[in-house]
Amino acid sequence: MYALSMRSFANPLDGLEEAVQSYVWRTTRDTEDSLRVEVPGRWAIYALHFRWQEDFSLLALSIPIQVTLSEHQGSRLVELLTDFNRNLLMGHVVVDESRTRTSLCHAILVGDTFVTSPGQLESLIHFFVQACDRLYPALESMTVENFVYDRSRPDLFYSAVGEA
Repeated sequence: MYALSMRSFANPLDGLEEAVQSYVWRTTRDTEDSLRVEVPGRWAIYALHFRWQEDFSLLALSIPIQVTLSEHQGSRLVELLTDFNRNLLMGHVVVDESRTRTSLCHAILVGDTFVTSPGQLESLIHFFVQACDRLYPALESMTVENFVYDRSRPDLFYSAVGEA
């Protein structure tokens, strides 16, 4: 199914970069230790920032999502993200001190060599893009419509499928 077979990479970003070549995703490799992949989602184009930390054999992923909120909405944002994190299978969403920038983050300890298939790497990317697609409408509702987050709405993070 995939053009590449199981391979070993000293730097997992090399394998990741190779795995996404079959897509029309824009990639930027500024250094040996960082890779940016722009992946279109349902609601936005997400910039996935991968960073390889060789000292710890750690592959870190961060996907920033810009949020523009008034000062009084910050506590509502924290409440919304707490509930989102509670239901997120992998990773977590963090918010900066100014409460205007959120990022979906995840880290993987990979050991001395990274052995994987392109399918595993692609699945990781698709999982986090889908997670962003579930979070994005809730964040947009807060910013555009002065939305008040209500914990009693469990459907807030679900995506609609099909047409009504």
